[in-house]
Amino acid sequence: MNSTINWIRRRGLQTLFFSLAVVISLGLLLSIISVSWTVFNKSLWRQSFCLSSDCIKSTKDLFAGSIDVLDVFSKISAWIATVGGIVVALLSYINSTAATAFGNHVSHSKIFYDYLTAEIGKRDRLNLSSVDIYRIYALAFENSRLGVMQVSMKYRGRMRGVAKVIDDSNALIQSASVDGFRFKDHQHRLIIALADLGIKLTTQPRIDFFEVEEEVFGLLDALNNVFCSEDPIGPLPQRNYR
Repeated sequence: MNSTINWIRRRGLQTLFFSLAVVISLGLLLSIISVSWTVFNKSLWRQSFCLSSDCIKSTKDLFAGSIDVLDVFSKISAWIATVGGIVVALLSYINSTAATAFGNHVSHSKIFYDYLTAEIGKRDRLNLSSVDIYRIYALAFENSRLGVMQVSMKYRGRMRGVAKVIDDSNALIQSASVDGFRFKDHQHRLIIALADLGIKLTTQPRIDFFEVEEEVFGLLDALNNVFCSEDPIGPLPQRNYR
């Protein structure tokens, strides 16, 4: 975005200077033609040099049209310079705002990365290779490059997807139906839901998988508690299917 704005600003300045040069050159050219025409048409070269008031007034009247041409083109040049200056100033402001927003994005994403890295390091069964931190950040703060640090609806939807897997498994474990809770089905649904967030889990034995998902849920709750405090995302449901 910054490069685009800089390109537009450079092109705007070039167009402004070119327009001013064309208008000024055209004004001078027409004035010179008008003066030359008047001099030759009135045979003024035959007149003797004179600085009296009458001579000056007469000369001013003779060249009034040429002076008017210069006046008109000077006003046009001033108008172009004013409008062009406003546009360039606006583009400079937009560029400055965009640069500030990008700086905030870089700082915020670094804090996010450092925090998640530290939290993953606290958990024995998780590692950085299974958590795509930058994907999670891009999902949660999709407009951060514009300076908007509001949690996205897409991220909230993915979190609701994880919560639904837990709720569905809780409901199945309490069901008297023959087709009640099945660990492999639960594991499959949760792996898919977490993959949508940027967290990769593999199939494991029941006890091992439950320990891993506990650490993942704790990581997500900690993340949401810190980075979604202005528009909170509640903690994930308690697991009753263990």
